[in-house]
Amino acid sequence: MNGVESEMQTNPDKTVTPALPSEPGCPQPGQTDTPDDTVTLLTEIRDLLDRSERRERQADFSLLRLAGSLLQMLAVATALWGLAALLGDREADATPRFMLALFLQLAALTALLADRFK
Repeated sequence: MNGVESEMQTNPDKTVTPALPSEPGCPQPGQTDTPDDTVTLLTEIRDLLDRSERRERQADFSLLRLAGSLLQMLAVATALWGLAALLGDREADATPRFMLALFLQLAALTALLADRFK
């Protein structure tokens, strides 16, 4: 008998079926899970997936990222305010406004990088 034939079982009616491994966790031929077990298992899987999604959503929110975004918007608004002063008749006011915009931009970058390396 070769290796393939040793893994096959012969039924009394002369049909050949492959031998199934008998592991403790595997259901045997003819043995099926009850519908209640299947429903329970599917409910547990759904609950695990829901918890995983909830954790991912909570990880997406960050106060540092929010602060960085707000500081970025303030920096752009301040830069536009300085540009308006530069194009208008108040050129002396433009420099402090640009300096404030630069400071806000650096603060925004610091907050965003602190969130990334946290």
